[in-house]
Amino acid sequence: MTTTTNGKNLTDPSIRDGFHDAYRVSWYGYISPILSIRRFINWGIMLLPCLIVPPLIVIYAIVAVVKVILFLLHTRTIRLYANQEGIWLYQGLFPWQRSLAGVRWHNVDEATSRTGFISWLTRAYPVRITNRYTKDTEIYAFDIARGDEFVSRINDVVGQRYAGGPIVQPIGRSKRPTALPDRSAPQAIE
Repeated sequence: MTTTTNGKNLTDPSIRDGFHDAYRVSWYGYISPILSIRRFINWGIMLLPCLIVPPLIVIYAIVAVVKVILFLLHTRTIRLYANQEGIWLYQGLFPWQRSLAGVRWHNVDEATSRTGFISWLTRAYPVRITNRYTKDTEIYAFDIARGDEFVSRINDVVGQRYAGGPIVQPIGRSKRPTALPDRSAPQAIE
């Protein structure tokens, strides 16, 4: 799916239109699925037939290594970013798997992240961006590095848009504005 707006390809995550960061999966996101207890139990059950027929263990080992490599490569492609159009989650290793899911700024309800001990310790937070009108088009990404910072920035931008004032500093590393916009004067619609 290739969407263009203003002559720019939105599937290219390097396009940020003045936004400074593309958030990626943290180091914990790469190792947590591999270290899960469920995987070890599944691997143990799968290895039982290999004890009866020894050549199966070689085939199973090759398949397991390929699956882990594909998982790591796919995880590397996940990017969560924002531009002037909205918030986007880009992912996909192969051309037929590449996808771009997004919520446009005028449809964003809120951004949330769930904190817990592991999230705090690893600084990897699950990020959820909800749509105001429907729950079908929301973004959910696991173990995003500095995901709490991303959520804070998104909510600042959404808060400024709902307040009716101009967006002073959308998603950047600059200091936040110190004064709220003057709401006594009518705002021009662009």
